[in-house]
Amino acid sequence: MQSGIPLASSLGFVSQGFSEAGPINFMKRLQSHIESGLELHVAMSKEPGIDRAHIQLIKAGELSGNLDGVLMRLSEHLETRRSLLRNIRSALNYP
Repeated sequence: MQSGIPLASSLGFVSQGFSEAGPINFMKRLQSHIESGLELHVAMSKEPGIDRAHIQLIKAGELSGNLDGVLMRLSEHLETRRSLLRNIRSALNYP
């Protein structure tokens, strides 16, 4: 977002960074929805398994003109959550 690349193009670039079909297909579907004129929060609401709170945060970011900031904070939150879950799983597996 900060680089000025359109969102649909960004999703296409991001999809190239994955090797598994699931994330690639997810990004391509989002890209297709965006190219057809949907807002990001609407496109994401069409995907199963996306947290409704995250969709509402993205909607607020779009409406306020601060989508890049919201996406950055959401990314940081998800990474912290993933790290915490990894640590918990590791601790549970420790004999």
